Parts: sequence; structure tokens; C-alpha cells
Amino acid sequence: MREARPYATAHRFLLLDRDSKFGNDVVFAAKSLGIEPVRTAFRSPWQNGTAERWVGVADVICSTTSS
Repeated sequence: MREARPYATAHRFLLLDRDSKFGNDVVFAAKSLGIEPVRTAFRSPWQNGTAERWVGVADVICSTTSS
């Protein structure tokens, strides 16, 4: 996460779903960087689709502007 933040100001939130891969280590790392981890609601799979779509759009934007 440290390398993904090349900006001078930190992001305020990190949106996480309820997957077990986002355990306490990820939450602790985010908090130590001054980022508030926010988890999607329990048993709300439609929120994952919204987050995945945003990540896809952000990926396209970043890959087109960096080349």
C-alpha cells in the first residue's frame, strides 16, 4: 500500500469487502498509514460489484494516462 500512494496527501478511506484475505494485517497497515478501512456490509454482494467496477475504471484511467 505504501508504493500505491505516490501522492503527498493520504487517502482517507480504503474500501474492503468481507473476504478473509483482508485480515487484521491489512487493517493494521491501513490504520498505520492514517487510512480508515471501511468494509462492505455483511451479506451485501451487490456492493462488491460496485467496488469492482470502480477498480476496473480506475485501472483503465491509470493505464491510459501513464503511457
